[in-house]
Amino acid sequence: MPIDHTRKEFERTTAGNGGQRVQLRLFVAGMGPRSTQAVSDVQRLCARYGEHCQVEIVDIYEQPAMAAREQIAAVPTLVRVQPLPLRRVIGAIGNIDRVASNFGIRVNRTAGTR
Repeated sequence: MPIDHTRKEFERTTAGNGGQRVQLRLFVAGMGPRSTQAVSDVQRLCARYGEHCQVEIVDIYEQPAMAAREQIAAVPTLVRVQPLPLRRVIGAIGNIDRVASNFGIRVNRTAGTR
């Protein structure tokens, strides 16, 4: 049993981002069509890379101070908060594989690709 536990630990550590969590923040404006599409795209991103992603969705109408502090000029904007450095994708994020690549997120090897 300890060997099996060690193997699972090893696979988890070497899969995808080496076990490193990626913290994302999606800024949207209300729940109009563009915001709804961005949320849907982030849900697809999480479905594929979910083991490594933690997402916070921020409505700039409800939290304008946070949007100002983060210097959000356009929505939707997806920000990689952790690990540093910050990275942003402004506008459509429909190509989740490209977004993941730009943010340094890899598919979990144990989950495979879809």
